Order: sequence, then C-alpha cells, then structure tokens
Amino acid sequence: MAARDVAVVLVARADQEQASLRVEEECPGCGAAIYKEGNRWRGAISLGYGPDGKRIRKKVSGKTQAEVAEKIREKYKPNSVRNMRAVLRKALGQAEREGLVGRNVAALSMPPRIDADEGRTLTLDQVDGHRMGTLVLLALVFGLRRG
Repeated sequence: MAARDVAVVLVARADQEQASLRVEEECPGCGAAIYKEGNRWRGAISLGYGPDGKRIRKKVSGKTQAEVAEKIREKYKPNSVRNMRAVLRKALGQAEREGLVGRNVAALSMPPRIDADEGRTLTLDQVDGHRMGTLVLLALVFGLRRG
C-alpha cells in the first residue's frame, strides 16, 4: 500500500470517528455509529449478541448524516425503551429469585416518560351525524369506557 493510500485510509477513518463521536454526543452509550460510505451515510446500532455469539446490528442509511441520526434515534423511542426495560426487569427479577444475581438493578431505574396524546372530544352535532351516534351518546351519558 502506497503512502498516499495509507493517508486516504487514515482520513476516511478519522471522518468515521468524527461522525461516531457526533452520534455518541447525541446518544451516549447507545452503541451507535454513523459513517459515510460512497455518497450515502450509514448508521449502525448494536443490539447485543445472538445465540451464536455474533453481534446483532441494525443498520440504516440516508442521504444526510442528520437523516441517519434521526433514524437511529427513532430506534430508541421512549415506548421501545420502556418495553426493553420491562423485559430486562422481569428477567433480572427471575434471576434474583434463583440466586443468580444479587440485585435487580433494572428495578431501580426509572422508565422514560411517554407523553400522552390529548384525547378528542365529540360535540353533540358530531354524535348526531355519526352512524353509531346512539351508541356513542349512550357511552357519553353513562360514562362508559373502552375495555
């Protein structure tokens, strides 16, 4: 490999490291990396290891670095994190009961907040024009709820 080729490889790696550092600042500890491959930006998230010992990675791509960073952030939305935390908490709880771990550290963490969408209210005119208006009116009068 010529000295010029080595310099090009080093510059490319430095660019990848800079991109990874920028993502790491936005998402510390999430195991994500963003790098440029050809004319597209690529991003990869580490999701742990499979039964065969190989690392499981979810990869995304986009035209800009910001687009890839947004796709990576979408992978870790609060509801997803809440679900992962629940699974981990149950697994560690079982391991604690079996004496495999001394403490369930997942139970000590706080789940992320999920912003509840504001409910929609129907007016009486909307209820009258609705094909199931009578049922909706009964539900409103008697305070019935779904579920």
